Amino acid sequence: MFNDLKELVMEIESGKDTETIVNERLEFLNSKEYQKEMKEGGNNLDKVIQGFISDDRILGISSYIDDTQYWIDEKDYYIVVIDNLIRPHLQELKKIQGLPMKNLINGVRYYFQNGKPDKDGIEVFRIMKQAGMKEGQIREDFGTEYKKYMLAQKGENDYKELEDKVDEFTPIPLSTVRGLGIGECLEMAMLSQNLLSFLGYNSFMILGKATNYKGEIEGHAFNCLEKGGKYLIFDSAMCFATITEDIKTPEDLLCFGEMSFKRGDSKVTYFSPKEREKYKDPIKKMQALAVRGENYRNSAMLY
Repeated sequence: MFNDLKELVMEIESGKDTETIVNERLEFLNSKEYQKEMKEGGNNLDKVIQGFISDDRILGISSYIDDTQYWIDEKDYYIVVIDNLIRPHLQELKKIQGLPMKNLINGVRYYFQNGKPDKDGIEVFRIMKQAGMKEGQIREDFGTEYKKYMLAQKGENDYKELEDKVDEFTPIPLSTVRGLGIGECLEMAMLSQNLLSFLGYNSFMILGKATNYKGEIEGHAFNCLEKGGKYLIFDSAMCFATITEDIKTPEDLLCFGEMSFKRGDSKVTYFSPKEREKYKDPIKKMQALAVRGENYRNSAMLY
């Protein structure tokens, strides 16, 4: 199994097929061995999550705001990434010893905007469009409508059983919104998190806030990756990636306060899940973030 891009290139050059490479990596990333080392801190709405999001994990914004919650069911996506972004460019990747972040961001955005839609997902989308719903409302209510649609496909014998478990049936696979154009920051950050972790980066998903194109502050999910002691903001929703000097340690991701960057002719400002002043003490920052895992990993490849 590979642990970083260099080892992935070596596996490809050795003749190992893509599906085997992906299966081995995903088996490890979903394992207890890996997951027990990952950190998480904050509460349901404002938090930092480290590393690969396992396929038994459910994430959403809030049942009061958005009824749609997801679990990540993807495997084929990593096959596409390897076969399209890595295999054709082995010599170039060895030369630059890395992957262009822009290519990864574009890959995530393509998944949600132009990927091949799930047959059930596209049918639910069609029904909601016919009902006159706009894209924003479709995204917010997609989980509920998908649940209703799937329940309606069941026979009489198992319909009642599913109806009784309706709350447990709300989370939906992330692939159901593939190619529908309704994936926003949360969906993109979830897939970005797992893509970066899959490729061996020490990655973090931040559920905080940011300014939108109108300059208004709103809830926002984005990512950060660490490489060689440097932290890089990775934001697929805003098509933005840049190194930040404000983040020195993983704990800072929970309470950096605010960070502003130039983005073309405009400016984007990120706000941390927790207030900076409340967690000046490094020990308190560690305690606030240490919900899971025993130690921080300096690299996603160390285990």
